[in-house]
Amino acid sequence: MKTFLRLLIPIVFFGFVFSIIKPSDIAAVFAAAEWEWFGIGCLCMVIGNYLCSLRTRGLLFNSSQSLWVLWHIHALRALIAGALPFSTGELSYVYYLKKYCVTPTAQGLAFLVSIRFLEFTMFLCLLFLLAVSGIFMDASALNLTALLIIAAMMAIVCLAVWKTDTLLNTFTKISDILLGKFSGKQISEKIALKIEQFSKSVKEVFTADRRNNLMSLTFGIVLVRNIFVISMIRAMGVQISVWFIVFLFLFLFVTRFVQGFGSFGNQEAGISGALIVVGYTKEEALAIAIGTHLLQWVPILILGAISYIGIQRSK
Repeated sequence: MKTFLRLLIPIVFFGFVFSIIKPSDIAAVFAAAEWEWFGIGCLCMVIGNYLCSLRTRGLLFNSSQSLWVLWHIHALRALIAGALPFSTGELSYVYYLKKYCVTPTAQGLAFLVSIRFLEFTMFLCLLFLLAVSGIFMDASALNLTALLIIAAMMAIVCLAVWKTDTLLNTFTKISDILLGKFSGKQISEKIALKIEQFSKSVKEVFTADRRNNLMSLTFGIVLVRNIFVISMIRAMGVQISVWFIVFLFLFLFVTRFVQGFGSFGNQEAGISGALIVVGYTKEEALAIAIGTHLLQWVPILILGAISYIGIQRSK
């Protein structure tokens, strides 16, 4: 059933798209592309992987860990995470850390959860500041609604940060109760130990000696990733405005929950939705969205292929 749903999303999407536009419409978008922006986007991908590698090495507390190997890991993670549905490819980060950096699974998972949460928090802060500045330019009902949605998400994140210890303790207690009911004693003890290690590793990520480096690198990563997305859209000839950026990232966040294979369907829905809000026709928006997504895959595929070869040779 899950496999069926994963295949259904891109199939239904492309069936819908090509009932509205023709392949020649997408070709026309590429013919008018501004390739210097594509180059900026590719550079952002390289820089982003480098910053991620520095951050991971800092979390590992291992200054001798090869940045080249970590760079390969992050390039492969980007490839796999984009290809597999429902963000399941994110777990490749944990797998590669265990395989090439001898990092325990619980610690690798704690790294992944912690940095994604921190990235999301910084992403929301930037989006909120952008939306607030945009209100002074255009305080329409739609824009005010977007601002309120972002503010509500920020409030939830702030509550989670404030009650981090309580949430981790609650998670551990609930897991203990469920494991005690549905698993044998020996299995329960092993899983409970893994959960305890995970909770401990999450707390260690935010210790004082790691925090400053983690925060500064994560801010740089979030900024570079956002510039990557905007650059690829700008390469399709789209004029960028404050509210376009706000709606773009808001829609892309929402559509991630229904990610299909290759992110086809959800990515185009987010981009085309933002384009339609700022005045593009449905046909124009879909052609630009597909062109943008194809452009995004170029550096991801190339860097992923290079990293796959490179990491095999580093064994």
